[in-house]
Amino acid sequence: MKRLVLVSLVLPSLVACSEDAVAGPSGLSTPDDAPSRHAPFERACARLHGECSSVCDSPFLECFDDARTCAQQWEADFFSGYDDPLVDDGLMRRCAEQVEAQSCLDLEPDSLECEFALVESCTGDRDEHGQPYSPFSAVPLAFGVPYDFDLCDGVSEFYALPMSAGTVLSSNDLGGADSVSVRLYELLETSDGDSVLHEHDSDTAVAQDGTYIVELEAYDRTAARLQFVAAAAE
Repeated sequence: MKRLVLVSLVLPSLVACSEDAVAGPSGLSTPDDAPSRHAPFERACARLHGECSSVCDSPFLECFDDARTCAQQWEADFFSGYDDPLVDDGLMRRCAEQVEAQSCLDLEPDSLECEFALVESCTGDRDEHGQPYSPFSAVPLAFGVPYDFDLCDGVSEFYALPMSAGTVLSSNDLGGADSVSVRLYELLETSDGDSVLHEHDSDTAVAQDGTYIVELEAYDRTAARLQFVAAAAE
């Protein structure tokens, strides 16, 4: 369940095929204010000490003496990799549901919900954008407005922008943004109700109207000023 890679996404109003657009952004809170933060670990360990007990014979899996100790140790290990973590309580609940549906041979869902249930935040963030550390809690911005961003090394931030079909997203560096990467994705929902990311080529026009979400990421502590523009494709 550990979040390894940060990406950006878009929430289109219409999508083709069997996948539907996902909406309904969640909220982030400190671990102490997220009652469901235990749920995925409790669910996994309950299964390991129940119908999945045979996999505990593996030398690569530590099940501990009982389900309670197992959940506590797994959760402590999971959270230990974060300096200033924030939890999406709703995604934690959804992640626990996905753990319940997994095979005993793979109790760790490779899902967007589990990936973003726990995120790293930017300690001492001095901008005024709140907690934009998950694509599920992206902060709305407007085109043509200069924005100041205080970015931490390796901590992605997510922002929502409305775009029209046939336009291309670009960003103007108004200072300090030469090391900032900007990416664009689509967030889709599968027929099973799980969220998936579909990468959008930033050099081509978007195919449909929608509230698109961009990811900003820097590799050093960076104070940057950016202005976003949506131009008609040539």
